[in-house]
Amino acid sequence: MITLRKYIELEDKSEIDFLIKYSGLFNMPVDTIGIGDLTERTFGEVKDLQYEIDKGLSFYEALKWFEKFNPEILKTIRIDKACQSFRYLVKEISRINEVEKELLSGAVKAEYIEAGIEELNQLGVYLQIRQIAITLHYSIEQVKAMPYNDALLELITQKRISDFESRLQENRMRKAK
Repeated sequence: MITLRKYIELEDKSEIDFLIKYSGLFNMPVDTIGIGDLTERTFGEVKDLQYEIDKGLSFYEALKWFEKFNPEILKTIRIDKACQSFRYLVKEISRINEVEKELLSGAVKAEYIEAGIEELNQLGVYLQIRQIAITLHYSIEQVKAMPYNDALLELITQKRISDFESRLQENRMRKAK
């Protein structure tokens, strides 16, 4: 198998492109470059990757991330291993998205929709970063530099406290009637 560098230099990539598209070997998510568990990276890196992948990160755009994870990798990595790492990266972000969806989202109440929650949702991840920064008295940059797992734990804690306070208020209002 040829290296990624030689593949990039090829004038006619059609044979390799066919393999990339249809070969199971190229499409297996395998951490061939040592990316590791993304949840052990910084909150900023994970959020940037989520954004990039959600908007359709291409294989070529992923190469900058490979260099970030392993600066020397692009000089020697085989094209099949690079494709596997790309699939791994996408799979890991998908896993993180599912965890966040399960732990951080909730049913949107009609009153929130009426109040314009969509306007807040347009701010995306900035709201999460801002929420942590305010709670912990951190700067935006300090939050982005936090380990992802710590930031996620803080968001989960804040959500559970907020959910508890909402239920408590609803219970008090029900009892007051």
